[in-house]
Amino acid sequence: MERILISACLVGRPVRYDGTKKSHESAEVISRWQDEGRLVLLCPEVAVGFPTPRPPAEIIGENDDSDGEMVLSGNRKPGMGTTTAALRKAGFRVWPETSIVELDSLLKE
Repeated sequence: MERILISACLVGRPVRYDGTKKSHESAEVISRWQDEGRLVLLCPEVAVGFPTPRPPAEIIGENDDSDGEMVLSGNRKPGMGTTTAALRKAGFRVWPETSIVELDSLLKE
């Protein structure tokens, strides 16, 4: 069985910057994956010691040129997050949360 590393906030953990969970249009798929034992939950920000709640940090796009200082200051900057960059560098395929239904279809094959 393929395992899926997923952001803990998408599974209902209140670890987002504002201390809430994130509702998702694919919640049914995520819930099924959890019931199947596929999910490995991670909140990268909490894992490195950021508090909850914390100031928002937003990264848009998928380029590897984001600057952490600009992100933490609240300025949006194109780029991918550190976790995505590290996973890709290690050879993992990273799916955006907007592609959960597509990923689910592939897993069913």
